[in-house]
Amino acid sequence: MLNFLLAAAAISVPQAGPVSRYVDPVIGTSATGHTFPGPVRPHGMVQLSPDTGFSGWDHASGYRHDDNAIMGFSHMHLSGTGGSDFGDILVAPSVGDVKLVPGDATKPNDGYASLVDHKDEVARAGYYSVFLQNPKVEAQLTVTPRVGIHRYIFPATDKANLTFEITNQIGGQERTFASGKWISPTELEGTIFTKGWAKEQHTYFVARFSAPATSYGIAVDNKIEAGKIEASGALPRLDAYATFDTRKNQAVMVKVALSNVDIPGARKNLDAEAKHWDFNRYVREADGDWNTKLGATKIKGGTDAQKRDYYTSLYHAYIHPSLYQDVDGRYLGMDMKIHQAQNGFEYYHIYSTWDTYRAAHPFFELTEPSMNTQFINGMLERYKIRGELPVWELASNEAYTMIGASSVPIVANAVINDPKGIDTDLALKAVNDSLLFKQGFQDIFLQYKYVPSDKASSRSVSRTLEFAYDNGAAAQMARKLGKTSEANLFWERSQWYHNAFNKEKDLIWPKNSEGQWLSDAVFDPLLVDGPYIAQANSWEYGWNMMHDVPGMIALYGGNEAFVQKLLKAFDPEFKPKGDYHGMTGLIGQYNHGNEPGMHCPYLFAMAGRPDLTQKYVQMVRSELYHNGADGLPGNDDCGQTSAWYAFSALGFYPVDPASGEYIVGVPLFPETSLKLENGKTIRVVAKGFDPTKGTAKTVKWNGKVLSNWRIKHADIVQGGTLEFSA
Repeated sequence: MLNFLLAAAAISVPQAGPVSRYVDPVIGTSATGHTFPGPVRPHGMVQLSPDTGFSGWDHASGYRHDDNAIMGFSHMHLSGTGGSDFGDILVAPSVGDVKLVPGDATKPNDGYASLVDHKDEVARAGYYSVFLQNPKVEAQLTVTPRVGIHRYIFPATDKANLTFEITNQIGGQERTFASGKWISPTELEGTIFTKGWAKEQHTYFVARFSAPATSYGIAVDNKIEAGKIEASGALPRLDAYATFDTRKNQAVMVKVALSNVDIPGARKNLDAEAKHWDFNRYVREADGDWNTKLGATKIKGGTDAQKRDYYTSLYHAYIHPSLYQDVDGRYLGMDMKIHQAQNGFEYYHIYSTWDTYRAAHPFFELTEPSMNTQFINGMLERYKIRGELPVWELASNEAYTMIGASSVPIVANAVINDPKGIDTDLALKAVNDSLLFKQGFQDIFLQYKYVPSDKASSRSVSRTLEFAYDNGAAAQMARKLGKTSEANLFWERSQWYHNAFNKEKDLIWPKNSEGQWLSDAVFDPLLVDGPYIAQANSWEYGWNMMHDVPGMIALYGGNEAFVQKLLKAFDPEFKPKGDYHGMTGLIGQYNHGNEPGMHCPYLFAMAGRPDLTQKYVQMVRSELYHNGADGLPGNDDCGQTSAWYAFSALGFYPVDPASGEYIVGVPLFPETSLKLENGKTIRVVAKGFDPTKGTAKTVKWNGKVLSNWRIKHADIVQGGTLEFSA
């Protein structure tokens, strides 16, 4: 053990940078956050992270901080989702005989799974390490955009092993094809095709080792055959293994490059991004990427805990969408054909649009508009193939996991705020066609001017409200482009949200195709995720008319009645019903653990009560977000929950992302500055009060009072000072 400790001490890694040191990737890795702690570059292809389990909702990201054993380290993970996939190409170290199965971690020689003490974990932006107790191996991980970089510090032994479970998957996907082939004692290549949440996923890899293996092979169905170095086919279980002599050099490195195109693509990615064996240099480069990305925001004042929450929220927001293109520009399109990117275009995947249209994509549009343009153009490429913008896309597959046509407000937000680099004619056509596409019951919405409860398989009320909002976003986009007739048509459809509002009940309510409201015996407006409302109830989804807040306020009886209704929703004693696992982050009926009501604290300001907006923004920030593995109020949903915090810490939020404006709340820090991509700087200052619990009476933009507590995106990107004062 002493020799191991001396070896590990000699192989230390660089310290985190001045901003990245506040990132804690462990936040959100327990409770329902579903994040992962391993390294990733901003929007990188590879998410190299430990896996503690592969099945069940709790292991959607492969890792849960409550677990005390690690199965290995795989190269693709989803951040914050409620669904499971990926876990591609798992690497696991062991000592002694080669281990081909995880086994029982409480029995040291049963398999490659190992007990861990979380005190022995280090997780930060671009780097992860842990001491594996069973084999007494220190695992250290970092990444380039397309390559996972591993360093394992073994005891001095001639039986130091690395197992590659090529067919590993999170969520129990069907393995349709797998291959593994040893090219030499220092290079392994392989393939895995699966059907799961992504109905046809292709992953290719090339692994290169820092030292030649003394023995190596391929095992099919957990069987080792002497001399077998290659296998392929519809194999449910395929492993590669290698043994190293670490008596002279206890550190073994392996670089694993991915591609979704082919093995030559993976090898090109490896040769381009991982040319050397200096592990610490890779760590410094990953940390430098994150310091540059996060360092655009400078903070004065506040506690270290608040800074950790804030910078970690930025970190989580910038994980997805993720690069899905090789260094040579090739990528796998939604037609499952290989395409060649042209003119600087980059292809990304993982679009959880029902979640991310609300804050994540607007945050990209504010802080990295050129990257958001890549995302928009990627959506338009998908439209060219399928005739529809993505709904829930991963690995170039449409999963149709959620409802609505939620790419529409994402595209509208970008076109309205900064159309540079976007074919706006194509974008408008894509928006129009997506609103006519039949897959999500758009045709039923157009026929009845709402989605009847007996004409949709489920979630009819939510579908009505989402389609109405999507049309409202399209109307604002068309108006911006000077397309008056199209704007008028979209706006007319957007008003059909009225058809989901039961005036007698003063709530949104399901209605059948004969125009009759369902009875109280059939529909409970307090029941979360029942047959008619997606992942929410009437008291949470009933504020989803963001495109027409004046009309929504009028529905509820005007400003005063609206405020009282909204206050009732926030009453801690007024509880929702049901056992839906997404009922987290609750303040009364308000559910910050899910997306539909996240904008609600800002509605108070739109009804003339900015003091209440500040009160509830402060409450959500302080009570529902905190340092620690359980520090997120619900699924992070590809950065959406984190983006809410990022916006709300700055002091404003896009209630309607397609409006071209933000509603002003209250900042988290006494002073914050955000340097934009165009070189301008937004400075946010709280004067004469504590922004964590006090109330601002006045807000000014460049000295001008914002009497309606709103600020336009076009103004804020020109730079200036947003000043809050008591």
